[in-house]
Amino acid sequence: RSERTHIEIPPDSWYPSVTEHMRPTTRALVYFLTMHGRRLGDALGRRPGDFDPAQGTLAISRTKNGEPLTVDLHPRLVPLMLELPRGKWLFGSGPNGASNVRRDVRQACEAAGMDYYAPHEFGRHAFATRMLRAGYSLQYVKDAGGWKTIEVLSKLYGHLERKEWTAGVHLVGDSL
Repeated sequence: RSERTHIEIPPDSWYPSVTEHMRPTTRALVYFLTMHGRRLGDALGRRPGDFDPAQGTLAISRTKNGEPLTVDLHPRLVPLMLELPRGKWLFGSGPNGASNVRRDVRQACEAAGMDYYAPHEFGRHAFATRMLRAGYSLQYVKDAGGWKTIEVLSKLYGHLERKEWTAGVHLVGDSL
């Protein structure tokens, strides 16, 4: 893989503009990916029984890293999840439905007159970028988003954490 020098993520206004043109399953999926930094593969193939509305959790039997995970869902996501139709798959697509998700997102972007962003861009990349810009450390973001090593985060997003360090150093220096 080539080294990425610039990661594109949607502006915050993209989410409500685009998701209003989506089916409930795709809307909930988009917010799940971006609020929790999960991979598309973590969401696809989830069954309705994996979602526990009483606890506000979603069970993932096996992540890319090979480990099971229970995600404590953002409180704004739980009502969206409760609106999902009860089919075979929680988010409307099985484990091989990535192309369907990309198609649905592309169609919603076209309907909204917005640029298209792929699931990894509006999900994991946006999650990590927002967390780091908010001042959380690479270690914190690694744990929150389920990255296996901090090196991946450092290569892709380390410049964002360094900007926070610089701002902190300048702030402390201003007190002298």
